Amino acid sequence: MNYLEWNSSLLTYVIDRGDPTRDLYLYVDRDLLAKLSGLSPEQAVEDFSRAFQVGMGSKPFHRGMQTATKWRLSGFPGAPQFVIHLAMTVLAVTEDPIDGSVYKRQNALLGLPSLKSPPLGYDTDVPLLWRAWNMWLKGPGAIHGRPTARSHDLWSLQGWARSQALIRYHDRLLIEEYLAAGDPSFDSFRTWLALHRPHVWDRFREQPAMDILRAVFEEEEARFGVHEPRSRPATGPSQQQGLLSYDPMTGAFSGIVLIDEEWVGRTVDLGQGEKHTVDGYDPVLQIQPDVSELEMLTTGVQHRLADDLVMRFGGESLYALRDDARVDAQLQVRSVDHPAVVDLLVRADQVARVTSILQTAGLEPRQTPAGIGDWARFRDVSLTPAQPALLTGLGLGRAARAEQQCTFFGGLRVRTGLYLVGGEPDVHLTGDEPVTEVIVDGVPHPVLADDRRLALSDLALSPGQHRIESPCGTRTLRTEDYVHERPVHSEIARPIVLLPHGYAVKPTEVRTSAAATLAGAALDGVQVYDPVIIGKRPGTDTLMITYSGDVSEVFPTTPVWVSEAGMQPSTIDVLATVRDNSAPVACVLVRSRANERVQAIAVPSEAPRFEGKAPSRPRPDLMTSLVLSFRKWSWVGQRHPRVDKIMSTALRATERASSTAPFVQPSPGPEVSRVTVAERLVAENPYDDVLTWLSERENGMASISELADTWSWLCRRYGLTDLAFRWRGALKVLEDLGHIERHYDSARVGVAPSTFVALPASAGLYALAGARPQQLLERLNNPDDPDAVVAEAALYWQVHHRTPVDVQGRPSGPQAIYLESDPAQRDVVQRGLQGLGVKMRGLVADALLALQPAITDLDAVGTRQTMSPGTEIHRRTNLNGVYDWKPVRDDARPGLYSYRLRSGRAFAWRQSPGDSLVEVEFGVGEWLLRAAEGETSLLHADQGTRRRLAVPEAVQLPRMISRALVLRSGLPPRVSRIGPGPALYLVYENVDSSTTRNVAQLLAQEPVAGTIMTARQG
Repeated sequence: MNYLEWNSSLLTYVIDRGDPTRDLYLYVDRDLLAKLSGLSPEQAVEDFSRAFQVGMGSKPFHRGMQTATKWRLSGFPGAPQFVIHLAMTVLAVTEDPIDGSVYKRQNALLGLPSLKSPPLGYDTDVPLLWRAWNMWLKGPGAIHGRPTARSHDLWSLQGWARSQALIRYHDRLLIEEYLAAGDPSFDSFRTWLALHRPHVWDRFREQPAMDILRAVFEEEEARFGVHEPRSRPATGPSQQQGLLSYDPMTGAFSGIVLIDEEWVGRTVDLGQGEKHTVDGYDPVLQIQPDVSELEMLTTGVQHRLADDLVMRFGGESLYALRDDARVDAQLQVRSVDHPAVVDLLVRADQVARVTSILQTAGLEPRQTPAGIGDWARFRDVSLTPAQPALLTGLGLGRAARAEQQCTFFGGLRVRTGLYLVGGEPDVHLTGDEPVTEVIVDGVPHPVLADDRRLALSDLALSPGQHRIESPCGTRTLRTEDYVHERPVHSEIARPIVLLPHGYAVKPTEVRTSAAATLAGAALDGVQVYDPVIIGKRPGTDTLMITYSGDVSEVFPTTPVWVSEAGMQPSTIDVLATVRDNSAPVACVLVRSRANERVQAIAVPSEAPRFEGKAPSRPRPDLMTSLVLSFRKWSWVGQRHPRVDKIMSTALRATERASSTAPFVQPSPGPEVSRVTVAERLVAENPYDDVLTWLSERENGMASISELADTWSWLCRRYGLTDLAFRWRGALKVLEDLGHIERHYDSARVGVAPSTFVALPASAGLYALAGARPQQLLERLNNPDDPDAVVAEAALYWQVHHRTPVDVQGRPSGPQAIYLESDPAQRDVVQRGLQGLGVKMRGLVADALLALQPAITDLDAVGTRQTMSPGTEIHRRTNLNGVYDWKPVRDDARPGLYSYRLRSGRAFAWRQSPGDSLVEVEFGVGEWLLRAAEGETSLLHADQGTRRRLAVPEAVQLPRMISRALVLRSGLPPRVSRIGPGPALYLVYENVDSSTTRNVAQLLAQEPVAGTIMTARQG
C-alpha cells in the first residue's frame, strides 16, 4: 500500500467506528495495520513505514503539518489527508520501545538513526497535527465523534499519542491491597511490583510513567483508611446508590458516579441521549436522568448506566452537600470522617426536626429557601466526627469499620511520607475499639474518645523521622524544614499569540513551545519597559532638564497607597515625577544642597509618560553651577548622549531667564495607615502556608483537590472555619497576584517562576510573585549569605513585608514582599537575585494590559464554535437587575450561555441571531452581557491622589485584566462599599487615569469619576 492508500484505509476505519455521541479514539497498533493491509503484523509495520518514508524530507511530520494547516485555514474541505502522520506517532507508542525509548522506536519506524531524541520538527509539527484533528472533530468532523487527543503534563509531546489510560482500576486495587499489608513505602512497592507483577511493571519502566505511578500511589496512600475500600468488580448486574451534585452557579442538580477505573474504555449512558466512552482522565461521571430535578430529589430515579449496572439517584429527605473540587460544585456526602462545612438540603416535612437537631448541638440554623419545590437549605453547617449525636440525627454517622486503622489526614505533604515542619498531618484512628492515647516517638499523648484524632502539628516536632504508635496501627513519617535550596516552578504557562491586529493571551498549557509566554508575573517574549528610578535622600533637590535647556525643580511625593502601607522608599519613579511635561525632559538630577554633588539619570525618549502636570518651579539660578559640574555627575545607567549640547543650550537660556519664581511646596497630607495592610508578618496565614507548600513540592504542582484539601485543613487548624470551604477565592487571589497558574484540562495548579516585578508609579518598589520556598525567604533577609554575590547585593536592597488583612485582622492574601534597591547598583542587585533563582522584570502590569484585546473583539477573546459545547444549557438572564442562570432548550438567541461539561464548565456568547457561538471565559461573557443590557457605567474611578478603581464584586473581571490591576500594587483588591448603597465593590489601588481609561475601553464601559472613600466591611 502507498501513502495515500494507508491514509484512506486508516481514515475509513476510524470513521466507520464513529458516532457523534461518543468519544473518538485513533488507536493504531501492528495488529490493526495487519487487518487493514492483509499482511502479517511484521510485514504490515514494514509496509506502513516504507510508504510513510517516501518523500518524507528532513522533518518527517512537516509534510503532514503543512497539509493539515492548509486544510484547516481553508475551512476543512473534504477528508483529512494527514491521518497517516497521526497514526505514525501512535504506532511509536504502541510498539515496544527500543532501550526503553519511544523516540528511538519512532526514529526507527521513520528509517532514521535510533536516537533517543525526537525527530527533527517533532516538537512543533506533531502538536499542530493533533490540534488540527481536534478542531475538525469539533467542527465538520463532529459527526464522527468527539476529540480525545490531548497533551500530558509529563509527556508534553508524546502525550498526544499516549492519550489512553495508563492506570486502570485493577492497578488501584493492587495498590490498595499492598497498603493494607502495612507497608506505605513506594520504593518497597516498586520492588514488589517488579518481582510479583512483572506484566504490570513493564508499563512503568520509563521515568515519566514511574512518576505517574508514584503520584497515584501517593493519592491511594492519602485515601487509604480515610474512605471505604473500593468495591471489587461485580460478577453480574448490580444496583448502586449514586450521589447528587449541586452547581451553585447555575442552580442545577445532577447525578454523580465516582469512577471505577476498570470502566476505562467502556461506553456508558450519561442520560438525555448522551453516550460516553470512559477514559483515564474522568474523575467522576455526571449523569442527567430523563426526569425533572424535583422528581429526582423527592422520589429518586433509577438510571441504567450500562447493561450490568443500574444507578439510583435521589429519593432521600436530607442531602448534605460539600464543596468538592473534583466536580467543581457541591457533592453529596453520606458520612463525616473529618471536619467539614456543608449545606443541608432538607425536605419540608423534615425542617422542624433538623432545626431542633442543630439547635441542640449548639449551632445556629441559617435556613433559606432552596429554590426548588418546598425544599429548604441550611447553609454553612460545621460538622466534625466529634459530634456523634448530631451526625446520627442527620443520618451522617461514620460507617462502622471492623478493622482498626491509623491514618494521616491533612498536613503539608511535599512527597510520599515527607511533610514540612509545622505542617505535620492529623492522626485519625478508626475502628470500634476504644483508644485513649497515641505514642509519638516514645511519648504518649492523650486522645479524646469521641474525636479519635491527634494533631501532630501541635506537638512541635523536630525535623527528622517520627514513629506514631497506637492500638490501630503504626505509621512513620519524616519532616524537613525545607526541600528546595532554590525556587523551582511548574511548567504551566500561557502562550501569547500574535493576531493580525494585536495579541491574545491564551489558556494555560503545560510545556508550551510558544515564543512568548506568561507564567504568573514572568512575562517573556514581549516588550516590557523597565521603570526609570533614581535614589533620593533628605537634604537633596530633584531637578529636571529639558532638551531646550530649561531647569526646573520638581517635588516627588510617595504614592498614597505606599504611605498607607507604612513604607517611605528612598527612591523615586522618574516618569511618575516629571509626568507629561510640556517640554520633553532629557535628564532628572538629584542634587545635594550641602556639597552640590549631582546624581543624574537619562529619561528614555520612548518610555510611556504619565498624564498630568507635576508641581514644579523654574530654577535658572542653579544652571551656572550645573554647567560647571556636569562632567563630574555620577550617572544611574548610561550617560545621556546629548548632555554636552543640552548643557550648552541651558547656559544660553540662563542668560535670558528671569529670577527664580516663588513657589510654595505642597504640604504633605496627614499620616495615614491602611487598615487593610498589616506592617508585619501574620503568623497563622493559610495563604502563605499554601504558597510555601506548593513551592516546596517536587515539581511545584498539585491537583486542585489537593490544594482545596490543604487550604481547608489549614483554615480549620487556625480557627478560620468560615474560610475553610472558600478555596476558590484563595485560588483566585493567588492567581491574580501571579503566584500560581491553573491548568484546567488536567485540574492541576502550579507555582509560577519566582519574579520580582516592578510596580508602576510606586517609588521604585518591586513585588515578589511566584514561588517562595523557605530558603528564598530566609536568604532575602540574610545579610551574611554564604554566596558572595548575594551577600554583596544584599547591601543595596531592603525588603519590606506587609500582609493584607480584612477588617477583623484576618489575612486576605499572602504576605506582600516588596524590594527597594539602590538604582545605581542595579546590575549588582540583578546578579544577586539571579544567585537566589529569582527573575527581575519591569512593568509587567502595563505590558499585560497592553496585550489585552477589547471584549468586543470576539475573534481575539474567544474561539468560534460550529456547534454547542454541551447539551445541558443555561442562559444568563437579567430579571429586574438580578442576574441568574436559567435552563433553556437551545442557545439560538443572543446572550451568554453556560454548559456543564465533564471537565468543568464552558461559556459561550452569541452576539446576534445567526452569528456563531464564541466560546469565552466567564468574565468576558459577563461584561459583554452587561454592556448589551446597557450597563456601561459600572466602573468607578478616583483619579485624585489616591488613584483607585472600583469594580462591582458581582461582576467578575476577565482574568488577565484582574491580574494586570493587582500587579500594580502587589495586593489583592479590598472588598468595600463605596457609597451609601449596600453594593460591594472590589477596590484596586494605584490605578491612574490612563490605566482606568484603557480598562474601560476594553470592557466597553464609561468610568464614573468621583472620590472613592471605602467603607469597611465586617
